[in-house]
Amino acid sequence: MHPRERLLSPVAVAALVGGVALIPRMMGLDAGLPYVWHPEELTLINLGLRMLQTGDWNPHWFQSPSLPIYLQALNGVLSWVGEADGRPWQSIQELQTGLEDGLIYTVGDSAIWARGRRLTAILGALAAALTALAGHRLGGPLAGLFAGLFVALSPGHAAWSRLITADVPTSCAIAALTLASAYVLMEGERRHYVLAGVAWGLAIACEYNAAIAGLAPLVAWLASPRRDERLWWGLALGPIAVITAALAMPFVVLDVGTALNDITREVQAQGAQNQGEVLVGAGLPHLRELLSALGTTFLPGWTLLAVVAPALVSRKQARPLVLAWALPVVWLGLLSGAAVFTPRTLVAIVPAVAVVVGLAAASLVSQVAARPAVAWALGLGLLLPGGLAARDAVIAERDELDSRAELSRWVLAEGGKGLVLAVPKELRWAMSELDGVNTVEVSLADGVEGWAAAGATHVIGSPKLKLARPKAEGADPAAVEAAAALFGERKALRRFGSGPFTPDIYGQSPLVAIYTLQGRRAEVAKALKEAAVAQAEPPAAKGPQTKALTAGGYTLSPANSPLATLAEGVITLRAAGAGAPTKACSAHPLPLPRGPVRVVGRYALEGVTKERMAAEVSARFFGQGGKLVAEDPVRRVVSGSGTQAWTSFDVTLSPPQDAKRVRLCVELGAAHGTVQVDGLGLAP
Repeated sequence: MHPRERLLSPVAVAALVGGVALIPRMMGLDAGLPYVWHPEELTLINLGLRMLQTGDWNPHWFQSPSLPIYLQALNGVLSWVGEADGRPWQSIQELQTGLEDGLIYTVGDSAIWARGRRLTAILGALAAALTALAGHRLGGPLAGLFAGLFVALSPGHAAWSRLITADVPTSCAIAALTLASAYVLMEGERRHYVLAGVAWGLAIACEYNAAIAGLAPLVAWLASPRRDERLWWGLALGPIAVITAALAMPFVVLDVGTALNDITREVQAQGAQNQGEVLVGAGLPHLRELLSALGTTFLPGWTLLAVVAPALVSRKQARPLVLAWALPVVWLGLLSGAAVFTPRTLVAIVPAVAVVVGLAAASLVSQVAARPAVAWALGLGLLLPGGLAARDAVIAERDELDSRAELSRWVLAEGGKGLVLAVPKELRWAMSELDGVNTVEVSLADGVEGWAAAGATHVIGSPKLKLARPKAEGADPAAVEAAAALFGERKALRRFGSGPFTPDIYGQSPLVAIYTLQGRRAEVAKALKEAAVAQAEPPAAKGPQTKALTAGGYTLSPANSPLATLAEGVITLRAAGAGAPTKACSAHPLPLPRGPVRVVGRYALEGVTKERMAAEVSARFFGQGGKLVAEDPVRRVVSGSGTQAWTSFDVTLSPPQDAKRVRLCVELGAAHGTVQVDGLGLAP
């Protein structure tokens, strides 16, 4: 083989692309640890590791497919073999933690999480390499190189490759499916049909919505010159995919009752969220969001495609173009009904989009090879998203991203000397980050006077901090309220957080601050007195149809702010700007009756935009000991955006198996608008 041919071989192109893809994906894998802000990371890792702890391989949770959970069980095995963080594998017991009042998860063994993220990063790089192979088979070495680099340097794909979610594994499976479909189209051997069916099944086992990805091998079969000869193999694609998916997530079949219940509940929730959202008429604002999402992450490639697609057709490559276009077009059509649209929803089909871009780019280069300026322009088109991906990777590598880590660094650098720092255990602080500082672990139940009696001069707190189990702690309610009131004040020594982690990924750094306890005796006494009076006046019931959730029964965030108000039982939340949600939650979890529960009330919207979660009413389920249940702890009741007159809702929810209590919340995550909720409660 000639050296040039060797350099342009499929293996060489795929290896080059895979190596480039690893660079932005392997940086910043431990960003934020030991704090984990993304709930999907906690769900997948906890379920996977619980399987190893109990020996029960049934996840008992099927709202998402099970293959990503089994991948994290593999992560647990690798951590066991490597003794994560120098400690025995049994330390994963520390990971069984929950989320309380919006504060972010704290984990006990950061190495397991970093290893899980590394597994996702490798799958992301593999997706880029497989895409390069698909482009190479359909359009030659240059098409493969362009297609692979488009995935490798995609900012959105690289960012989600650093998290433990199902998006990138799904993308990897779709890349394999695209490659197999290319071989079905161009050669059509029996083994290619088998590989396409297996890849299709693996995609379904990562994300149920990926069932639509089967359009790619079906189109390839129908467009293949050997279509009639391979009739039965084309018809076998679906059964092969179903068998593969069943093998990859067997308990969907073995525990079909639970699976159907979970999947139905998820479909109903998504249907309620997406109702009425289209790309025409009243959905025009949603079209703007779609174009914005494409513009921020994928615009260079899509612009390139729009310019050169006609040239591709003129090169008589219509069949590869039809195959490459099939999946992206249908996927975007499905997403046109999504109530919340972010670049994350495109991560899975980036490989398919990239093949289109690669074919188009290679076709243009071949036609204007005598013009070096065109080649430079194409290179710059790929460098732009690559620069964004590199920037995100550098930020993730450099910044801790979590406000608690930032506060710990500030204490060590600026104020560690001479402090005796009280750290409420309800904050789930990683105390190892405060090594070298005099600390006292306390509780809200101890009250401000208890902290001072322990010798503390300063305390770390948060306006969102609440005592999880006041009765179990035997706490004085007035003392707890006084302690919480201290955190609600604006006279903090230093504040950190309350900002989004990245524009495209939901999640928010909690607002934490350090307060001084010196010279606060008079203020503490006043707060104690006011709290005692408030506790002596129980709230009046809203009415016989709901359990009491009225003036004294909610906590509002931000506290003492006109953005979150309560008047005559009506909750009113006003937008606080991008990345700063307002929220109201029932002050204490309500006991759950046996069986399903009905959440009732009515709501109205005014000019609510669609950033992040827009406006939402949710139920948060707590188990024994006051912690959020490990599986599916938060259920959406209703959500919406835009302007809407008062509308009643009566939604039936099936609580998780371990749930004992529920807290009802109203949250407004949009940058603009107002939501009002009245009569929120549980119906008998």
